[in-house]
Amino acid sequence: AKDAGFMTEGQSFTNASADDVPYERMETILLEAFPGQAHLVIPLKKEGRIFELRSYESPTENLHVKKMDMFNTGGEIPLFNRLGFNPIFYGKVIAGGKMPNFMYMPIFDNLEQRTEQWKTFGNDPVWKDISTRPENENKVSVSHIDSIVMQAAEYSDI
Repeated sequence: AKDAGFMTEGQSFTNASADDVPYERMETILLEAFPGQAHLVIPLKKEGRIFELRSYESPTENLHVKKMDMFNTGGEIPLFNRLGFNPIFYGKVIAGGKMPNFMYMPIFDNLEQRTEQWKTFGNDPVWKDISTRPENENKVSVSHIDSIVMQAAEYSDI
């Protein structure tokens, strides 16, 4: 409410009518940054790009820690960086729904690039190595993945 620019530019969101709502419901989630990327990486604003919010749920705390380790110390974060996924953040959910889980948000120029990036990731020799290491062999370390593809609102800083 103290940001005059947001309040002016965000009126289509904040003052939306009941027959044209910008969301179904809101949920609050508190994240703790991964050690592998301890700060937000805020990109310069770019027209038309998309953001993918990914949430990885695990069936147990132990398996949750194992999957996070694949990112933090097992090589997934450097792999995402090398392949140009440009993640804004990686974070462990410390309060919110569907725990244990963690979330991260890569950026893509468009849906086609997103599709190609994930194909490249899946075929990358480094990913094949990471995913077949004995410490990562438990294929149920992730029991559910949510993927939400979004575009920035016109009033967004990113």
